[in-house]
Amino acid sequence: MIRFNIDIIFGPDKIMHFFAWGFFSTAVGLVIFLVSDREIPRLLLARVWFMLSFISIIEEYRHYKLESRSAEFLDACANLLGITCGLLIVFLLTMWRYKIHASHMLSKNSLIILATFILPLLLGLLFITEKPFIEMNIPVIVKNSP
Repeated sequence: MIRFNIDIIFGPDKIMHFFAWGFFSTAVGLVIFLVSDREIPRLLLARVWFMLSFISIIEEYRHYKLESRSAEFLDACANLLGITCGLLIVFLLTMWRYKIHASHMLSKNSLIILATFILPLLLGLLFITEKPFIEMNIPVIVKNSP
């Protein structure tokens, strides 16, 4: 039987991670939006998303080495969700301001970058998570040999 620990999955720590990284990424995105011309935000927003995502995951790995902190996969997921939502606000604002269709704003290399860098780092965090959020109680059947 698989049981999810809801207190860990939706804890106040995860909400704090989501809003902290969301506000920070929105602020960085708004600075880019205000100081750049029409073509630049598209490229810079993708780079900012990658850099902030990379930094937030590396920060979780750093917590693994600290005695007073714990490295958690779900913290990194909350960070990524906050960064994505924060930059999505700026992305939509950029589309509205410059009347650009979404297909012209999306980078074709985004999935390659995601698969090459971000996903392996997330999977590594899944293995070193210090607070498990899934409990599995699977009965083991042992056959007695005659």
